[in-house]
Amino acid sequence: KPEIDIALQGEKGFFIRKSEIYKDNMIFLAAPLYENENIIGVLRIGVKAKKVNDFIMSLNKKILVIILILILFSSIVSLILSRSFTLPIRDLTRAFKRISSGDIDIRIFSERKDEIGELTRNFNLMVINLKKSLDEIEREKSLIESLFKSLPDLVLLINKRGEVLYFNEKAKENFQNIERGKFYYEFIKEPEFLNKFEKALEIEESEGEIKLNHKIFYLKIKKIPETENLLLVLT
Repeated sequence: KPEIDIALQGEKGFFIRKSEIYKDNMIFLAAPLYENENIIGVLRIGVKAKKVNDFIMSLNKKILVIILILILFSSIVSLILSRSFTLPIRDLTRAFKRISSGDIDIRIFSERKDEIGELTRNFNLMVINLKKSLDEIEREKSLIESLFKSLPDLVLLINKRGEVLYFNEKAKENFQNIERGKFYYEFIKEPEFLNKFEKALEIEESEGEIKLNHKIFYLKIKKIPETENLLLVLT
């Protein structure tokens, strides 16, 4: 495998290609393992390219769903508040404030059998499910970020409209104004980059030397299969 050959030479190998085993496009990363400054083996990691893209897209959807659930629940609380259940509603209001500040371990205990008791139980269930969703998002995020952080290269994930979906620390070091949701042409002004980006949209990949911020990079652009997103790697 090419990434393994590169790792055996003492460098990190990074490739996107179709896996012979999984019959799907994969992102492969290989790094050398040392003992007493001698290479004794290679650590190789493979992640489905589509999974990287799906994670970025599902993250935005899950956050939107969570926000909508909180808005809906707040509306229900406001409706019941008008029916004089002041004390337990006050507890719910305080609990919502703690959730908004990042405390998702909050629970409300109630032995009531009426609507307030039902509302409290539903609140606790919602918080439990919210915590599970956020934990799952965090695990997936950590996996993807650890993969890209281990790369010595500058990595960007950009959709077909030119919006930045993800970038690693190396990209942040080179483009001070970079942010998720920004268009790449807000911080990359070189026409040559635009030409290579548009070419990749047409033929699904592009590469070559390019000058950015007075530095010479070798740019690889690869369209992630079954998506409209492009993975950019500058070395």
